[in-house]
Amino acid sequence: MENNIKFKCWSDVDLTLSNYLKEQGVIEVCITGGPGTEKEDLYFKIREYPHGMNQPAILLVKPDGSVVYSWASRPVKENKGGATGRPEPKDVWAQVKDKI
Repeated sequence: MENNIKFKCWSDVDLTLSNYLKEQGVIEVCITGGPGTEKEDLYFKIREYPHGMNQPAILLVKPDGSVVYSWASRPVKENKGGATGRPEPKDVWAQVKDKI
């Protein structure tokens, strides 16, 4: 799948990392779209992603593997499908700056 990103980055279109982190009990990143989704359940074209699409999440891990901070969006009606209720960067930083 062509992603048309114009800068260097890693891409995980099969969601291998999300699935691994869930299996390991680290964080459960919500995946929407993909196989088995009903057309009317989803917005735009995310139902066309062959493996689904990750919803926003934050995971901060120390070099020793300990989790400092984790948050994952859970799209529901009350947060407008995940569009609201996301943590502000300044709030995340306030919680983690003394732990890293």
